[in-house]
Amino acid sequence: MKKFLTTILAVSLMLIGSQAFAQVSVGAGYKMLSHKAKSNATNLNGAFVGVDYNIPLSGALSVAPGIYYSFVTKSDSASGLSGLVSARGNWNEHYLTVPVHFNYGFSLGNDISAFVFAGPSLDLGLASSYKLGSTDKAINMYDNDNYKRYDVKLGGGIGFDFLDVTRVKIGYDFGMLNRRTDIGAAIHSNQLYVGVSLLF
Repeated sequence: MKKFLTTILAVSLMLIGSQAFAQVSVGAGYKMLSHKAKSNATNLNGAFVGVDYNIPLSGALSVAPGIYYSFVTKSDSASGLSGLVSARGNWNEHYLTVPVHFNYGFSLGNDISAFVFAGPSLDLGLASSYKLGSTDKAINMYDNDNYKRYDVKLGGGIGFDFLDVTRVKIGYDFGMLNRRTDIGAAIHSNQLYVGVSLLF
């Protein structure tokens, strides 16, 4: 698995370095991260920002390595004493993501083009914290070794370019790794995202 992760990162850096014919895309958007364990799911909502480089390979086939930062959060309530005591909990997570998406484009006419894309992404959890009520200190979710920082996702989606200036993209990724290291139910982190980018 370490060799697989290293290969993804090496390919990403190599392709990012090949900028001679690359089209740069800088964008931001909405992201929903869903931690799924058996039939239960915890959804965190937030935003992402980043850049990618679309490099032509052959004909309408291209590859777009990139790098993105995202922040997702969830607020919920916890109660005790049969509901007489309650507190608000906040779960915040920060990620750095390196996708390598292969895409195939086609023209729709009237200065509009579309493309489908698919490929792997390497996720690094920068921080994950949970704070209950007015307590001064948040719990670092990575302090115990039961919750992994790393994940490899596979997914794809569709995008549209307008006037070769603006891009709208929607995608979904499936988390391949079990984020949990103990004997409890496996946790997989899937994500839905919608973004708007400027093309340069």
